[in-house]
Amino acid sequence: MSIGGVVFLILLTAAVAFWVLRPVILQRWGKPNVAQDAIQKQRERVLTYYERVLSNVRDLDDDLATEKIHPEEHAQERVVWVERGVTLLALLDQLKERAITQENATDAEIDALIETNLGAPKESGIS
Repeated sequence: MSIGGVVFLILLTAAVAFWVLRPVILQRWGKPNVAQDAIQKQRERVLTYYERVLSNVRDLDDDLATEKIHPEEHAQERVVWVERGVTLLALLDQLKERAITQENATDAEIDALIETNLGAPKESGIS
């Protein structure tokens, strides 16, 4: 076999090996940052809870407008939900600065973190 044939065979073998191992190589280079994923997951959970708080405030306002609840009850409930919203916005600011707790936080741990920052949830007729 000539030298040109050997070089061609080596190049062909390398190309085939690269083609076969390409998914493994690209997956390793493009591996996501676990800490950033955890922060993003936490942000999404907090934003979901914040949207729920906003919805509850809107529902309270609608109930007051349709006279389903008394103004005193509306004022008390609204203060509770607005405080929760403010706390969640503060938590979002913390998430921008750093990762909270573990890199691989589970949904239950994130929910516990939200509840810890909000304090014990108060029961209300609105969910």
